[in-house]
Amino acid sequence: EEILETSSREAPKGRIASYIEALSTSRESIVENNLFVFLSSTESALDGRIVSIDPSALNVADVLKQYSEKETSMQKGGILEDILSNGDTLEIYRNGVSISLDEEVSNGDVLTLPSVIIDKLLNS
Repeated sequence: EEILETSSREAPKGRIASYIEALSTSRESIVENNLFVFLSSTESALDGRIVSIDPSALNVADVLKQYSEKETSMQKGGILEDILSNGDTLEIYRNGVSISLDEEVSNGDVLTLPSVIIDKLLNS
């Protein structure tokens, strides 16, 4: 009887382990094929959005350009051009540290932009 009880307990563990392995593999694939960045406003850290960007985006300007292009169905009114042309005067933060548009980004970074710009990007 003890042998049967042990094997019946191991069967669900084996099934769960296969699910966990499948989830891990899926996660790795998602992370390899996407760059996830949280765009947030300087006014409120709670007003933001997780955006999925092609991993070829190497810096802040690339992320903003790709996000703006993904949202082409909405009228952006030259927002990206405004951002890029004023890059030296904008306060942009990555994970709480002031950065420039040419700074590299990594998966999971939090980009904080002036509220005027983030509102236009996220609410247009």
